[in-house]
Amino acid sequence: MSGYFTKVNDLDGNPIVPVASAAVWLVQNTARALFDVDVFDEFVAFQSETAVRQIVNSYAYGHSDPNRMPLPGNTDEITSKLSAEVTAVVAAWPFVVAGVLDVVESAIEQVEGRGIVNLGHFQRSDPVANRMIVL
Repeated sequence: MSGYFTKVNDLDGNPIVPVASAAVWLVQNTARALFDVDVFDEFVAFQSETAVRQIVNSYAYGHSDPNRMPLPGNTDEITSKLSAEVTAVVAAWPFVVAGVLDVVESAIEQVEGRGIVNLGHFQRSDPVANRMIVL
């Protein structure tokens, strides 16, 4: 479980301080989670914060427009959207990692194929590690 407090602007650009949330998750495959992400709880906390910001940005805090549902009192819809948003990001993560690895592999093949340099085993791990840090 992770939680945090932060400042987020609502749909009308008004700052809402603090926005608080708590994320509770169940890791079904701990070995895979640790392999895919170095610090899984930090990853989920970051994704949760990003999702909260995006969702809060799509609602007005006050009743400025009778056709829009305000942020307060809309807990069920917001909770549902938050869960869907975080679930989508976590589910997409393995595909993002695979894409990064494909890019690195292609770059190494091009460098070696053009005769620029022949990389040894340990030299090949550097670009992979660098891309994963950037990711």
